[in-house]
Amino acid sequence: MRDCLPAFVAVTAFAVVSGLLGGAAIGCGSSTPKSTEPRVRAEGGVDDSEGRAFVDCTQGFRVDFPTTATGPMEHEIIDDAKHAAMVMRTGAGIGFSVTWTDIAPQKLTQSPMVVLHEIEKLRLGNTGKLDVEREMSLPGGEALEFSFHRADAAPASRDRAAGGRVLLFLKGTTLYQVAALGDAGAGDRPDATVFLMSFRLTTCKE
Repeated sequence: MRDCLPAFVAVTAFAVVSGLLGGAAIGCGSSTPKSTEPRVRAEGGVDDSEGRAFVDCTQGFRVDFPTTATGPMEHEIIDDAKHAAMVMRTGAGIGFSVTWTDIAPQKLTQSPMVVLHEIEKLRLGNTGKLDVEREMSLPGGEALEFSFHRADAAPASRDRAAGGRVLLFLKGTTLYQVAALGDAGAGDRPDATVFLMSFRLTTCKE
């Protein structure tokens, strides 16, 4: 069983998506398939020439983990039916993750930004306090970035992040969540901002 503190990243990252779609989040000790080894290059994986990059050729994105993400790279399939998966690395008091999932078209009857704000509310829950938010258009879709904290939060646990910075990006029916979650000050950390800014769509070359 892996350490439960880093696992809160997986749980809270997917809780937003599962709340929208009615799915079930995973927890510590889950039997969900996982691996710390990069997938074969045809499907994406670690860019060995740069060391800290993760490139997913199937989903068409790239993200660069900061040097403070000292934990091993983990890739998890969260829900095969919804094509939901996550890649993550953890650091001291913070976890960096990208979660992606397919959303049924009938769930997207409102404008993309309205949908993203609804997901933001699920992330904040009843105790999350919004610090900063920014709406933006990225190549290929709409995005919403925000940071938050929980004023009454104890140190981060596997079930809840005390603070963090999140980028929600909707491209067609695919929702990406790029998150740096952890202790109350996680959203203000420079490495959290750098991580979110590194996310971009990409096309893998043959």
